[in-house]
Amino acid sequence: MNIEDIFNIDYNWVDLIFLSVILVLVYMLLLFLRKIVFNISFLGGARSFIKRVLDITLILYEPLFILVILSAFVMIKPGIHGLIVGVLLVMGFSHIRNYFHGRLFMSDKSLKAGRRIRITDQEGIITEMGRMGIQVRSDDGMHYIPYHILVTEGYVMSSGEKIGGYYRLNITREKTEAGHNYLSELSNILISSPYVDGDHKPEIERSIHAQDTIDVRLLVKEEQHLNDLIALLSEYGYQSKITKSN
Repeated sequence: MNIEDIFNIDYNWVDLIFLSVILVLVYMLLLFLRKIVFNISFLGGARSFIKRVLDITLILYEPLFILVILSAFVMIKPGIHGLIVGVLLVMGFSHIRNYFHGRLFMSDKSLKAGRRIRITDQEGIITEMGRMGIQVRSDDGMHYIPYHILVTEGYVMSSGEKIGGYYRLNITREKTEAGHNYLSELSNILISSPYVDGDHKPEIERSIHAQDTIDVRLLVKEEQHLNDLIALLSEYGYQSKITKSN
């Protein structure tokens, strides 16, 4: 079958629905695989590499999913459906531009939540990488910055004193009990803590380096809250060690 044969196929709504279901199932499978890799420890050092490959695949898969669905939609009735898609593309050009810029920025390891960024006269901590832009927390509050601003104005990843920020902790339990789910208990403590930013769920997983250690990446609301959080965990019997801030 050549390209001409593909365009000569009579597409209908059933074909579009079937294609959509297949693509959604593939997307769900990728998310499931990423979750498995995130929660297992026997892969050792290969886990971070596999997780990175799956992250990049998911970043690229989403726009490919959209392009395939739009193409199939147009092929059902090329004239009227092509016109509809064309009008939508023109009307949503700025959002589409930000979306595809976002795909590129999300594949950049240096630009991620928890890093400090300076854009023209604004500086703060990235708290969220959205589909259309980033959320930045600065001294005077939260700012939403579309991705096209990063392209046109440029940006600098900087370091220095933080206004809150992401931290990585190695957490161990003073006394352990067989069969007790410490991951779930620790997750409940962190989520209900007044010191952790409630808009960003802490990332919790067992350490690949030590069996009895739990690695946590979380966002604290203010810099001084980190010590308060460590003290709170100590009250529950957990010892915490700061391994990295970013």
